[in-house]
Amino acid sequence: MKHVYFPKQAPAWSLVLFLLVGFGFPNLRGQCAFDFTPFSSSSAPTAPGVTTLLTTCLYGGEHRPVTNMQAGNTYRFETCGDSDFDTQITIFNETGTTALAFNDDFCGLQSSVEFTPITTGTYLVQVNEFDCASNSTCMTLRATLLSADCNENEVVVENV
Repeated sequence: MKHVYFPKQAPAWSLVLFLLVGFGFPNLRGQCAFDFTPFSSSSAPTAPGVTTLLTTCLYGGEHRPVTNMQAGNTYRFETCGDSDFDTQITIFNETGTTALAFNDDFCGLQSSVEFTPITTGTYLVQVNEFDCASNSTCMTLRATLLSADCNENEVVVENV
């Protein structure tokens, strides 16, 4: 008599984990590791639709702390328009322990990432040369406040 062996079926949770890692969180796929090299700091833009120049010389592997980012506001950070090197942008929490957003090659070889913080504070915007490399070549980094959370100034009027 010939024995036929069937492999054990993987538990259902392993399929869910595979799908989340492989297809979920697309803005985090491939993010670069945190580099402890800061370069100055900038305040977050406050006028919706206005692009702010954060720096004209951020090296690959450096991060720029961006202060006063408001919870619920949506910001765009980009290197588009500069061609000094192929960029990747990773946004980290204030301590650099958690990657929150990532982009590679949004506009040609340059990057653009949109980010909406859930808490008000400082976030670290890191620029790397592809593939997560450091260098000593200047790159321009810009920020735009795309939309502001208007709920913080909301006034409720009740009819009496």
